[in-house]
Amino acid sequence: MMAALPQGLTCQTLDGPVLYPLLHRSTQSSIRYMLDPKFGTPFGHFRVRRNEALNSASYTPPLADADPERLPGTAVYGGVIFKAFGHFIAESLHRLWPCFAGEAYADCPILFHSADPGVASRDSLTGWMKNIFAMLGIDLARITIVTEPLFVERLVVPVQGSVLGYGAILPDYESRFPPRRAGKGPPPSRNGHLYVSRSKFLHGGSYLAEPLVEQILRGSGTFRVICPEEHPVSDVAAMIEASETVVFSEGSAMHTLELCRGRVPKVLVVLRRRSKAWSEYYQRMMEQKCESVLLHEPRAHLTPLGWSVQREAALGQNACAVQDIAQLIEAIAAASGVPLAQPADADIRTAHALSLANLLFDPRSTRGTWGMPGPAGLLHTLQKQVLALDILPFDMTGARQSLQAEAGEEPDAATASAPREEREGREVRRMRRRQQGT
Repeated sequence: MMAALPQGLTCQTLDGPVLYPLLHRSTQSSIRYMLDPKFGTPFGHFRVRRNEALNSASYTPPLADADPERLPGTAVYGGVIFKAFGHFIAESLHRLWPCFAGEAYADCPILFHSADPGVASRDSLTGWMKNIFAMLGIDLARITIVTEPLFVERLVVPVQGSVLGYGAILPDYESRFPPRRAGKGPPPSRNGHLYVSRSKFLHGGSYLAEPLVEQILRGSGTFRVICPEEHPVSDVAAMIEASETVVFSEGSAMHTLELCRGRVPKVLVVLRRRSKAWSEYYQRMMEQKCESVLLHEPRAHLTPLGWSVQREAALGQNACAVQDIAQLIEAIAAASGVPLAQPADADIRTAHALSLANLLFDPRSTRGTWGMPGPAGLLHTLQKQVLALDILPFDMTGARQSLQAEAGEEPDAATASAPREEREGREVRRMRRRQQGT
């Protein structure tokens, strides 16, 4: 629904609303509330696409009287929790600013809805979600996720201080969010260089030969190379805050900037997607959080192998790209002022070949096509055969865990905490069974 963004950091107060869980099939782009019409439409959830503000919230009156639990006193509405990392930061946290603006709401309960059945209580928050709340100084005991009707004596509903695709709605929002971390002084002086990798998420979209780039950067002795999923979010934010130059392989880790205080002097983004993901999701926010943002365009885009059963279309967000590695090394050297060695052409070709083999033989690359007849099914069978033979020259642990889940085997601890992309195959299969009526 077309809408206008909020014009200021304001709150609406509702006296005595009954909150209900989100209606079935609520998604990031369609949030379906159940609310008594006398309260109007207070939960506007905005995002900007193609320079137009969209409000994804809709409302349905309650069908029958409920016998709700009662929450006395004042509570703050925190919004909707999304399980995807980038959407959680960009869309689930930016109503919390009143909690940092003074004493009035510093200790009161915070109520969230959840758009994911897997997040139904504070105990089911992922480790990185808990880490982010700790960064913000939010005690988990304050958080309630609405899963049953709940009468709230007084509910304070803040507007979103920052909106996906637009960034902060007012220039002074940075003075409210993020708050200064407890026990932390001002950000340290920036004197390092950081590379934020997606090489272990090639199946979910990156660029070929990224491990070779990482090897060159490590060899320079001046770049720190990290896979952000291997570190607490608070540590990643601290590394960004301490860096003079940050190079991102395009992806959701760029939203970590929204949790950083101060502006990064220089950022280089290695683009990979054919879509306008950069301008649609990242550009305005990053221009607010960085002094300078440089882009490195891909030489070519590769056809994504994954398939969305719901949309009946290729998973473009998981597309990989081919970069001109020599030019990319030159661009990173120019951005950082660090002399970098150029790889031999033969080494670049070998690195491209290894990445391509990794992409083709990782079953996670073809999620959504498992069990389909024809070439897609044959490719998945070949992937399983190659993994069983263990003949590939790179770590395929995550791919094997994905096959464990497909076979219905009990996941080990590593699988249970694996990233979203490693588990979504099960959701796709459940969706396909529902569509087939089985």
